Amino acid sequence: MTRNRYRMPLLVGTALAIFVGLAPAPRARAGGFLLTEQSAEGIAMASAVAASTTEPAAVWYNPAALSFMPGYQASVGGVVYFGQPSFDPADGSGTIKAKPTRQPVPACFITGRFHDRVAAGLGLYIPFGLGIGWDENWLGRDSGIKGSIMTLDINPVVSVKLARNLSLAAGFDLMRSAVDITQGLNAIGGGSARIGGTAWGYGGNAALLYRALPERLHFAATYRSRVKLDFAGRAHFAVTEPVFSAQLFDQGGAAKITVPDIIGLAVMVRPHHRLTLELDANVVLWSTYKDIPLDFAEPQTPDSGLHPNYHDQVSVRLGADWKTPVTGLHVKGGLIFDQNPAPQDGVSPLLPDAHAVDVSLGIGYVTRWLRVDLGYMLVNFLPSKAVPNADRPAQSPAGTYRTSTAHLLGLTLTGRLGQPQAAAAPAPAAAPAPPLAR
Repeated sequence: MTRNRYRMPLLVGTALAIFVGLAPAPRARAGGFLLTEQSAEGIAMASAVAASTTEPAAVWYNPAALSFMPGYQASVGGVVYFGQPSFDPADGSGTIKAKPTRQPVPACFITGRFHDRVAAGLGLYIPFGLGIGWDENWLGRDSGIKGSIMTLDINPVVSVKLARNLSLAAGFDLMRSAVDITQGLNAIGGGSARIGGTAWGYGGNAALLYRALPERLHFAATYRSRVKLDFAGRAHFAVTEPVFSAQLFDQGGAAKITVPDIIGLAVMVRPHHRLTLELDANVVLWSTYKDIPLDFAEPQTPDSGLHPNYHDQVSVRLGADWKTPVTGLHVKGGLIFDQNPAPQDGVSPLLPDAHAVDVSLGIGYVTRWLRVDLGYMLVNFLPSKAVPNADRPAQSPAGTYRTSTAHLLGLTLTGRLGQPQAAAAPAPAAAPAPPLAR
């Protein structure tokens, strides 16, 4: 038998390429599998915080803000993603639901200003990932049954104040990624393949913050570089038909993928001393996710690949923070529009991406030493059609993926040493001297 005959059944091999795109439907991201929300305040304000953040998660959102954050801070928290995508086959058969997702994603940040002009920070968080699962025998099992990916980013940063109201930051990203997915083999009579792998990668980030009118009008720009991940792992084949066991057997494999560059611009205005408004726009260069080859270790097994052909994508975010008359209590809200970076022939059951409109709200309470933030986001996905392309292997059955709503809930606790800068209160007028007694 020729190698070409096995090309379609061995699309299971593309799993080590698809795994980068694994994310459940309840993902909060700038399209694709980017997890933008890394703190409860970020969730509450739709992650429109790059020009105004005063929390340690500035390491992720805009590390240039660290130069204007006196003292030392440390935060710990996480986000829980809830949702359940479904699939309506093009042939009109019944709706198929994926398994419900309940996925926690933790994050930790530490910051400190060591000099009037120099500050540093460290972040441990997951910028790409999550997972999804379908029934073992569902219609699209050859395209994907279940999968998960977690990409941990270890991100030290340094921020320098170049002028009184201008700061610049730079950092290093060290990523560790792990994946575990399962795909069906119906095209060769049944069975399945489970593929897992790990990779290290590195990149960098830079940011700028200009406080044109301090605490009233700020401008920000951020950049995170693409990161190349060279995955090495193992494939386990459970083949139903013995005739295929000579080509499909347990072995190693390798794949190379590149997670995208992220460019952000933001402006913050404070029209009232109690009200903060911010508008952020992000461009994610998903065009790095186009052609992904997979190489099996043994020559008997034909190599394969994936061609998602993603395009660059834009996300627009609007956030608001109202400082209530209750001391230390803030109420927050936000709106997001996320563009879908996947073409119709690039949508897969392991990444049923779609346009999304999100609404968020939350509260924050600040004391001298402690800050508590709670955020909630409602993600409204628009229907996303999967239309196989005759010129490349199908990544999904024809049909429409739907997730009417998904939910994010985040909680962050922050300990602080040092208070935010505040305008000095005017000195009270001196009381008139009492008249001299006669």
